[in-house]
Amino acid sequence: MRRPPLRLEVRRLHVRPARALENARGAWTARASLLVRVVDEDGLDGWGECSPLPGFSPDSLEACAAALTGVALEELGSGLADLPAARFAVESALLDLRGKREARSASALLGATEHASLGIAALLPPASSPAFLDAAREAIAAGHRTLKAKLDGARFEADLTALRQLRRALPASIRLRLDANGSLEPSRLEACLHALAELAPEFLEEPVPAEHLGALHATPVPLALDESLSRGLEPTDLLRRKLVSVLVLKPALLGGLAASVSLARQAQSHGARVVVSHLWEGPVAMAACAALALALAPESLDAGLGRHPALEGWPRARSAAYDGCRLVTPRAPGLGIDWEAAP
Repeated sequence: MRRPPLRLEVRRLHVRPARALENARGAWTARASLLVRVVDEDGLDGWGECSPLPGFSPDSLEACAAALTGVALEELGSGLADLPAARFAVESALLDLRGKREARSASALLGATEHASLGIAALLPPASSPAFLDAAREAIAAGHRTLKAKLDGARFEADLTALRQLRRALPASIRLRLDANGSLEPSRLEACLHALAELAPEFLEEPVPAEHLGALHATPVPLALDESLSRGLEPTDLLRRKLVSVLVLKPALLGGLAASVSLARQAQSHGARVVVSHLWEGPVAMAACAALALALAPESLDAGLGRHPALEGWPRARSAAYDGCRLVTPRAPGLGIDWEAAP
């Protein structure tokens, strides 16, 4: 017998982080989201989150809200084709519901093994921050083995000095990854890469707008793509030529979990690695990203899914996939979100 249609509910949330969210392209002092819930005839529900980042995401919250509000789930169809954050939210909610129906975790449904485990990279404050070195020490003391630092091309020399101090202070076993958010000057790219090579970074993410990478013949630093992937860049040639060795997967930019898995398989077919990361999102999206990261382990690198300031304004929730500084396949069904637990 065919099941009755699922009910789709959408709730708006607006949170104000304790401190601004920053990268080389801007700063955000507030985050707005849509919390998506699908409910079946038995009262089981699944949760998803739609949190496009203004000025960064290819879609907007208002466009997503218009597409999701007052529409039956079965009628969404191609209406979400140009709204990757909305597609991610609906896909996450359906995955969460399926996991609860089948008493299986979302990560297992995506292909994670029973004992899958993956480290979590700690995101440091900007290199110009007085708390930069102390934050790194605190992250290591908490158990993180990978640190991520942001670079700003407009203050490259000052950031490089701070990063050199950081690298000298770090144990050799700690991995350091860098992200320039496309802010380096293309004409100085090769010189910047050689300067950064002495830091032995795990990789440098989005050094310049991706159209400038094709001119390189080799790179002394492993390079990664992130937001370029959501702007129509086809990474095959860069992967084939070994100019890019890491793809950073943000499902809300790429159109959901299935699209992210497909891109991960493409990267792995060229010998590249992947990192699953967030878009300064809330706990629901973070839980869905954690499920994806576990499904791609052990081939993926430490996940970029550590706690961040935007989470502080959300309703108190915890994902069962989080175990200290690691992600583990949870026993809880679906996304394993506990709305009663403290973060």
